[in-house]
Amino acid sequence: MISLQSRAEPLIITNLRYYNWKQAPAEQEYDTTTDIVRLPAADQRKRGLVVSITADDFAAGDTVHYLSNHGIEGYFEAHKAPSIIKEVEGKKSFSFDGHQVFQSNFSLPATLLDNAPYTLEAWILNDSIAENECVADFTTSHDELEKIMLVNGTEPRCGVINHYGWYEDAGYKDMKELTGKWQHIYICFDGRIEQVYINGKLISEKDIQLLIKPSQYVTLGRNAEHNWPFTGYLHSLKLWTNIFQSRNNTIKRIITMRKVLVTTLLVAATVGSQAQVKKQSHGYPIDPVPFTSVKVTDSFWGQRLNASRE
Repeated sequence: MISLQSRAEPLIITNLRYYNWKQAPAEQEYDTTTDIVRLPAADQRKRGLVVSITADDFAAGDTVHYLSNHGIEGYFEAHKAPSIIKEVEGKKSFSFDGHQVFQSNFSLPATLLDNAPYTLEAWILNDSIAENECVADFTTSHDELEKIMLVNGTEPRCGVINHYGWYEDAGYKDMKELTGKWQHIYICFDGRIEQVYINGKLISEKDIQLLIKPSQYVTLGRNAEHNWPFTGYLHSLKLWTNIFQSRNNTIKRIITMRKVLVTTLLVAATVGSQAQVKKQSHGYPIDPVPFTSVKVTDSFWGQRLNASRE
């Protein structure tokens, strides 16, 4: 008999295998090498802030082996070298020199599966931007369109956000100009349009489709395969399962809608004016009449129209 209890929080059970038969040796071997695929029902209600870390939790000079997560309950653990907290350009930050790799002890909720919306925000300073440097990999899968990976590299195609797609990825051709400067990265995806901002500037806006699969942990400092080491400074990192469009983008959309409305009204007024002029002087001795005023009196079509009405 197994007895489980929960207090204030809802009881959630994940990563559990149960069999009603004795496993064969081949099944046991398969289970030891294969991640458990979680069913989404267990944490379907978990929405909002998922990942939230900040260097403000520490003092300058601290050696950090564990990072507390302020989203989903859990933490990040250093698997190689720890990170040293440094004050850089007025911000406390986690320093990375390519040897640091942190891995979370929690997995992403089911609310981030498939083509679910998300918002990602980070403060990054990179004093030697290479072609591909991974700041955070939120997924453990590595197939096409199954990736949410925050990158800080000069690769113009995928140097900011990488989904393991081609069209779906986004880079910034002028990334090298941001060397040694703080970058405020803001990415919002509403399930259709993904917008990427750097320091308030919209650098990419695409209609994309994602296929995110269950992920067992989040990786910082490299991707899940431990490639693309990050060398720079990270002040903070946040990931939500909600869509938060930037205030500047909202204002732009309102202005655009107003412009479209004004243009539509002007076009309608112009067309109406032209139609009125045309009605007054059409250049031929036949005046147009409404279609409902047309009557058919001949015996051939008149009988068929009456039969159709009846």
